[in-house]
Amino acid sequence: MLIIIVFALNNEEVSLINIAIDVDGSIDAFPILFQHLIAGWTAAADHVYIITGVSSETPTDADHAAKVGYLTAMGIPPEQYYQLVVLGHKPNEDVAQAKAAYIAANNIKLLIDNSVENAKAAKSECAVLLLWNVKEKENSK
Repeated sequence: MLIIIVFALNNEEVSLINIAIDVDGSIDAFPILFQHLIAGWTAAADHVYIITGVSSETPTDADHAAKVGYLTAMGIPPEQYYQLVVLGHKPNEDVAQAKAAYIAANNIKLLIDNSVENAKAAKSECAVLLLWNVKEKENSK
């Protein structure tokens, strides 16, 4: 029998970290890698938000369902992450601004994205990891 006991240092509670990961060009470029990362962060009691945008101002239930289906087809079903966030944006606003606003409002500490624009918009709100080698480059071989 294995017994594991975890102690928090100085009686402090272990705090969770809110992490946001982009879908298009990020998760779908490396689905197996992100399956493992998401499972690990979720097991550590972190909140993993899958965050993506659509071109309309108000995402529909169909937009959300399509993203759930897309993630599930890549081996990342809803029970593996905390929340799927499908963002719309106003006509004179881009998805980067909508993502940055959501990140700020939800205390997200890390964004993983493949868009330089999204990274620039979010860098004042959280740490950002920018994926450089994405599937678009893979398809151009």
